[in-house]
Amino acid sequence: MILDKINVDVFAPCGMSGTLNESSITALKVKVVAGAANNQLAKENYGELLRCETILYALDFVINTCGIIEIHHQGIASSIERLKFHIDNREST
Repeated sequence: MILDKINVDVFAPCGMSGTLNESSITALKVKVVAGAANNQLAKENYGELLRCETILYALDFVINTCGIIEIHHQGIASSIERLKFHIDNREST
């Protein structure tokens, strides 16, 4: 497996869902998994496996939040000020 040969701090799966499975997680030698691909975990309980491997996992929908907000503001012809306000206050949305 190629993942056990990668020497990086962050693994960012951005193109394909389901890339994090039992064998790929145990092969990872990273501190953080943070990518934009939807549904990166092949099974929901693999989040617990990442925790057991002491790998911080940033959920894809959290990573993608600001991009979705920005696309929304493009669609409503919003101002940069309104966009920044929405992003700064996103935990209330």
